[in-house]
Amino acid sequence: MTYAFKLPPELMGRMVQIREKTKISLAQQVRDAVKIFCDMNLNTGKQSGEQTRREYQIKTKVKFLTVKEATQIKIRNSEIAYEIMRTEAKIDRECGWVLHLNGRSELIEKELVSMGMVGASYMHPREIFKKAIINGASAIIIIHNHPSGDTTPSKDDREISRRLKEAGELIGIEVNDFIIISSRGYVSFVDEKIGEF
Repeated sequence: MTYAFKLPPELMGRMVQIREKTKISLAQQVRDAVKIFCDMNLNTGKQSGEQTRREYQIKTKVKFLTVKEATQIKIRNSEIAYEIMRTEAKIDRECGWVLHLNGRSELIEKELVSMGMVGASYMHPREIFKKAIINGASAIIIIHNHPSGDTTPSKDDREISRRLKEAGELIGIEVNDFIIISSRGYVSFVDEKIGEF
């Protein structure tokens, strides 16, 4: 059974204050607020179930997307991101991944978004951001591999990174970095100050 809560005004006000001071996503705030609400009202026994349902308009049969919990892995820089992707760096064809991060730079999910031929992979903004939105990500890191071992950014890499950075700005999910990986190492657009980064 799934529930929808009409949260009390004071709790909604608190959520607005938190959002103004931090980078915590709205989806994560809603999840945290519902937990607080349940602790305060449903588990304390201060209100009967019937009274709580009436006051907060709990409705059944409403479907919600579930926000995935973040891991304890904090990605503070490109080196940590590369360590997470070391196995994928050895793959024999170009692929693209997105690391979804919450407002504390903790990894929510590592998602494979594209798989190409030996020397090419195309990443469309729609595929890059779709699951990041569902996961309530505040930011993402885009990663793709060069099977040749040469991590020098191509003209296509620069153009794709620019388009994805712009798309992220439009929808409110920051693109923290664009990283090219291989079995020999990596290149971070942030570290090298490439393009819009």
